[in-house]
Amino acid sequence: MQSTLPSFESTCSDEIGDSVLQDADLKTVSMRNDGTLLHVVFELASPLSESDLPSSTFQIISYGLDGYGGYILGAKFMNGTSAIYAFDNESASQENLDNGYVFADGTVSMRFPIADLQNYQDGISWYAALSVDGEDSDLCGEPTGTSNDIVF
Repeated sequence: MQSTLPSFESTCSDEIGDSVLQDADLKTVSMRNDGTLLHVVFELASPLSESDLPSSTFQIISYGLDGYGGYILGAKFMNGTSAIYAFDNESASQENLDNGYVFADGTVSMRFPIADLQNYQDGISWYAALSVDGEDSDLCGEPTGTSNDIVF
């Protein structure tokens, strides 16, 4: 069993025009591990900013290749306030983070401690979700698919 995760990059490309809400349409979502932080970038099909989607949530839903465990890494924007968080499905606990984010020109970028993913020793299965006003708008990848598997 490895003690640290290897470096990796993974990108999901989503079909344009498949979202429930036309303006809240994912184009790509990417993750990159630099050894310390997990960098996550959501790219929208339109050049929107935080004020265009004042009540939105961007999430990476991840779990081990064996289907166990699971973290939800996300950013929630609510009428001028924001929260970046890591939710551990096994312990049902959430850690609010102050790693910062950028939401501009149709791109949301955020960072998470890579330690949150240390339990995934063989690999990660993941997909991304965008919700607006509490309603699911778009997915990148499939909750039951293997298209976004990262094998170590």
